[in-house]
Amino acid sequence: FATAADNDTPQEPPQPPQPPAPVQEIDPEVQKDLDDIADIKFVLEKLRQTRDMTYSEAKLIITIEDPRAKERRDMYGIEEDSGCSREDVGMCLQQVHDGEEVTDRLALRQTAQEMRDWPYLNIEMPSQSSSPSSSPYADITDTGIEVDMSKQDDEEIEGAGIFGYGALYLVSGIPVIIGIVTVTILFVNSLR
Repeated sequence: FATAADNDTPQEPPQPPQPPAPVQEIDPEVQKDLDDIADIKFVLEKLRQTRDMTYSEAKLIITIEDPRAKERRDMYGIEEDSGCSREDVGMCLQQVHDGEEVTDRLALRQTAQEMRDWPYLNIEMPSQSSSPSSSPYADITDTGIEVDMSKQDDEEIEGAGIFGYGALYLVSGIPVIIGIVTVTILFVNSLR
């Protein structure tokens, strides 16, 4: 409880509130680096979860150079638009995976772009700062078909139609029937 003697001590005036500490502005390039690193880690985790792909497999795929691009570079001296080699991209992926500081910003941008454009990985990135484009692998391999990985396996298979599979077996069996008849005719003629 307060006594009269306690009230006689001089009270210090209350201090005015301190202004908040200045917020440091993050350099836009550093923020872009952090977003790229987050995207790379996110895609690596999604590849591990959805495709059971290890980091080593992803790194191997990223670092393999297209033989046609290598031939163009060797024969004609044509460099890639990115300006960084496959080894640089692989080293950057290694640094991101190990949690080290990435030293090559250009390789980081290229690695992040390739990871975002990974074929048939239809996921939404944590930072949707890049425009959708196809990966270098998808550009050079024209399969002519688009595979929809989201289709269910239990959907009814088309093609059975009215005749079912009997017509398919009949058409497939015609060459076998021709072969048996030919061998029989040759055997019968050889007995004469």
